[in-house]
Amino acid sequence: LRDATPSEVGRIIGDWERIEGNGLRVENPELSQEFLKQASKTLLKPYNDGSRDPQLLGALGLYEFPIDRELSGKHLQGAADGHIIRPTVYTRLAQLRFDAAESHPAGSEGKLSDDQLASVLGPLFTARRQPPAMVETYRLMAKAWSQSAIKPTKDHLAVLDEGMALFWPDKGLADDVNALRSQWRCPANRRSQSQ
Repeated sequence: LRDATPSEVGRIIGDWERIEGNGLRVENPELSQEFLKQASKTLLKPYNDGSRDPQLLGALGLYEFPIDRELSGKHLQGAADGHIIRPTVYTRLAQLRFDAAESHPAGSEGKLSDDQLASVLGPLFTARRQPPAMVETYRLMAKAWSQSAIKPTKDHLAVLDEGMALFWPDKGLADDVNALRSQWRCPANRRSQSQ
């Protein structure tokens, strides 16, 4: 055991304030804003003091995601470069990359190019290997493949089937995967047909 560093204290408390602020948005918007303002101060203190701990960068990136996409991307990338174990960081980084690629597709017929698709799927596959599994990871994979200029392979579709098995009650994911299979004329495997 050891005392937490100022960076760790700032990250843990600031991340809690962010989560609490987000949770109160509908129920109590004023209190939500207070928590979010405080989260900004708490997270920025160790950052401004020079800490570049990947966990702190991840918390900052998640805080900034709905506010400043460019700054969020910078911090999320820093956290990913530091091999943070937090799947939400990778899923949000992939979302930023997908949004940028979708607004400027470089593939044929206004679709994502191979490089754009790879830049989105890379962080998603990292998120997939980290606990806890998140339905958003699989949803974004399906969305990226649906916007791709290239056809997904059986292995790629097997990953989406894995997501459907993990999150079988999620009709939105099942609809996205089934639409993707229909788009590329890929038959569903027996397991995904039974869900």
